Amino acid sequence: MRDAEALTETITLRLGLGSMEELRAVARASQRTPAALIREWVLDQLAAGRSTPEPEEPNVPVRDVDDSRERLRARYRPSDVVVLFVGESAPAGGSFFYQADSNLFLATREACGLAFRGVPEGRAFLRWFQTQGFWLYDLVGQPVNRKRGRPRKLAVSAGVSALAGLIAEVEPDFVIAVKASIEADVRQAAERAAFAGSRVVVLPFPLYQWREVYIRELARFFGHGRRRKVTPGAPPQAADVDASRGLTLHEAMTVALRDAGSGPISARELANEVAARGLYVRQDGGRADYQQILARARKYPQMFAVDRSGVHLR
Repeated sequence: MRDAEALTETITLRLGLGSMEELRAVARASQRTPAALIREWVLDQLAAGRSTPEPEEPNVPVRDVDDSRERLRARYRPSDVVVLFVGESAPAGGSFFYQADSNLFLATREACGLAFRGVPEGRAFLRWFQTQGFWLYDLVGQPVNRKRGRPRKLAVSAGVSALAGLIAEVEPDFVIAVKASIEADVRQAAERAAFAGSRVVVLPFPLYQWREVYIRELARFFGHGRRRKVTPGAPPQAADVDASRGLTLHEAMTVALRDAGSGPISARELANEVAARGLYVRQDGGRADYQQILARARKYPQMFAVDRSGVHLR
């Protein structure tokens, strides 16, 4: 018997001109060759087929556990979902956000590169995306982008209940609907989950002329979010004060940092610490997320320093 490790197999693919051009475009955008892109995709499928990683939370609605896409999605689910991206479905052509080869992946990576420092490339970006608390969920478990009319609309509408359950379970800070046509369904799910409509953001799908709009608007969201503007050094506004404790957010951050030896602490850890200890609660009852922590630290440079190691007291 021949040594199994020495066996190789040559695979011949026949692609149409349009598909080949799309493959070349994705390869150029990800700084890989078409052959390397295909090889990585095949290896990902084989790895997904050998094991079935369990989602970190068993209640996450995964429609088909035998679908390699859903196993990949579950693998990259954050323990704390801060921003829940909601798409319509995976593309029918075989690409997928969590394979690091879809139009949505490439545009999202570019937007994050504009908004954050040191964002990695390729599949490493997926792990970074997870550590930030970002996760993509699709309303429909199977591709519907080649369907038209009523069948497509019915498939999307059928996913509203599951999405409502997911939003209620993970309690994200924001929900981003990626496609204008699914806005009504996403808002319906948010309403069922008692999730504030003001925290639902709608972006166009990043294709054709909408790609630059998606990148610009997502980068702007990450850079500014939906936060209240605060003038550096200005007295705290009444809306910044927790009614029960009388602490502003920057005062709550100071307490948490002092108890931690003045830092540095990552913005995510600091947000979790402030929330876990009940030091600050927004007027709408929500917690301050890591973006708010960073924004507040930068608004008060006389009190805080922010660098790659995190946030610390001066």
